[in-house]
Amino acid sequence: MESHSLDEKPTKGAPNVQAASIASGDDAAQDYLRHHEIGVVEELSSNKSLRWKIDLRIMPLLMTIYFLQYLDKTLLNYASVMGIKDYLKGNEYNNLGTM
Repeated sequence: MESHSLDEKPTKGAPNVQAASIASGDDAAQDYLRHHEIGVVEELSSNKSLRWKIDLRIMPLLMTIYFLQYLDKTLLNYASVMGIKDYLKGNEYNNLGTM
């Protein structure tokens, strides 16, 4: 077995990924595949269109959920001001806030 010091750079093995490509925001895996021409690398435009389609499906659902959560918390505060605490026993108001 060969022993290498930590300061030595290996001559064989995985290639060194350039810091410039990482700093520019490129994906390191895509850079590696482009450099070594391994497999099929999808174009960034197809990734953007896929991301856009996913966003169009998920974002309305998330916005609806956040809006309903906002309404729930706001209406619970209004109910507290209007006197709902008078009709609740003990810890019931606190339990309503955790739902």
